[in-house]
Amino acid sequence: MDWKWTVTAVLPVISLVLGAVLTQLNDGRRDKAQLARELKAHALERSRQREDRKEEFELKHLTELNTAVTALVGVAMSYAISKAQNPSVQVPAEFYEHNGTVSSLGPMILDERTRRDVRELQGSAISVVASPVSEHGTPRPEIFELGEEMARVSELIAGRMRRIYEEQ
Repeated sequence: MDWKWTVTAVLPVISLVLGAVLTQLNDGRRDKAQLARELKAHALERSRQREDRKEEFELKHLTELNTAVTALVGVAMSYAISKAQNPSVQVPAEFYEHNGTVSSLGPMILDERTRRDVRELQGSAISVVASPVSEHGTPRPEIFELGEEMARVSELIAGRMRRIYEEQ
């Protein structure tokens, strides 16, 4: 048998088989890399969607909490002033409603400091409502402290909302 004929006949077959194998290996590597990119992109998208839902949840509850806390403190202060003028006045039903709203919204806030300060403010509002009238028929000093505490908590809530919007 002639070597030239063997090389001429076998070499194209070997090249064809080798080319097919290398093409398959290259396609497999490319498919694996594409799959890894798609999985990474999907995981990144899920993470972004989860973060968006978390921010939306927190912003909604911070807004509702701020409204409820403001209403609670407003009713508490108004009641304390009315009680100083007329000790027989009853605690308004709105106070209990707003207190319940604050109690249900407060634990949903993700920021620990905000939750703690809202609980303290809520306790102060309850204390102002439960405190007796001063001897002179004037509002007790706790009312003014409650107003200052309310301003501080409102600023804390607003600051948390600003940070969430800045992160977006």
